[in-house]
Amino acid sequence: MNLLCTTLIILVAGLVVISVAKIFINIHRNIKDQESFDKRYKVSFDKHFKKVKVPLIKMKIGGNLKYFIVDSGAESNILATDFFESLDPKYITQSDIEAQLISAEGSSTKALVVHIDLSFKKEKYPSIPFLVTKLVDATEWIQENTKICIAGILGSEFFARYKWLIDFDERCIWVSQLDKEENE
Repeated sequence: MNLLCTTLIILVAGLVVISVAKIFINIHRNIKDQESFDKRYKVSFDKHFKKVKVPLIKMKIGGNLKYFIVDSGAESNILATDFFESLDPKYITQSDIEAQLISAEGSSTKALVVHIDLSFKKEKYPSIPFLVTKLVDATEWIQENTKICIAGILGSEFFARYKWLIDFDERCIWVSQLDKEENE
């Protein structure tokens, strides 16, 4: 009987320790999440969204500020062919790699993969991979409605890598500040 009581006490104590540990782990995660949230700032896309119902953000590319469509449903980052051809080659790291690009309609084409540096405010995003392809329908429609020329699309690849979030309720993008090591 003594052995059974001792075993039960050890078992219950172990469960209590595990429960307390889980509580402390959750507290630690919440603190980390809050610290991460404190490193974010909000960028509104409301102004143009009212006209075209598409989130747009301005980023510096090739030494100039250009608009990008924000599309977390697009896996890859896309650069419009006409914009790509207007860029000074010194801003482009070309690869000989082509990737398969599947459109929303399901058609498949090959697209050149290039790497270009982007920046937003003081944050620098080096060597962002882009697939180069025509964006005629989207860019023409936005230009007709807003007079804005679109350089490309920032897809989920970018958002996941830099922990940006799209918030349609507040019509903004939550931009996570880069660590100092990432931004140098």
